[in-house]
Amino acid sequence: MSDAPDGRRHRLRLVPNLERATHAVAVYVQSNGDVECTQAEANVLAFLHERGDSPLADVHASFGHRRSTLTSVIARLEDRKLVVRRRNPDDGRAFVLSLTRAGSTTARAVSAHLTKLEKVVASRLTESDVASFVKVTGALVEAARGVRKRRPRSAAPVPAGARHGLR
Repeated sequence: MSDAPDGRRHRLRLVPNLERATHAVAVYVQSNGDVECTQAEANVLAFLHERGDSPLADVHASFGHRRSTLTSVIARLEDRKLVVRRRNPDDGRAFVLSLTRAGSTTARAVSAHLTKLEKVVASRLTESDVASFVKVTGALVEAARGVRKRRPRSAAPVPAGARHGLR
């Protein structure tokens, strides 16, 4: 619990429930024997299945991962021959991400599993519930980005290893 501005204790409700749901989806994705990928990999594959060849910037904007995290996810997918990354013909500084034939098969399976899960959840909710969920998650993303951007310069991140006495 943390202190609220009015002096009362604030009990965390949004973030823990979001985390729990996120991990449940990850376990669900990984429990399907025909799909061997992490949740982040599944999200990228489903995105490409739905949208087709996409600029890397669009994939990044869709999920909000750190660029280094997304680079690692894509590298793993490339290593497994599920995606290819090539220079954008319209902008030589940028990349376009595409599914390979094997990637299309895996992405189709991932999308089918996620669609099935969403349909089960949606059958238990009203349209208003879904709209509220989208509003709450959007507000969390906006607030987290806003808080991150407003960090004072004097609050520099702790160097790697310094937290654990490693330098």
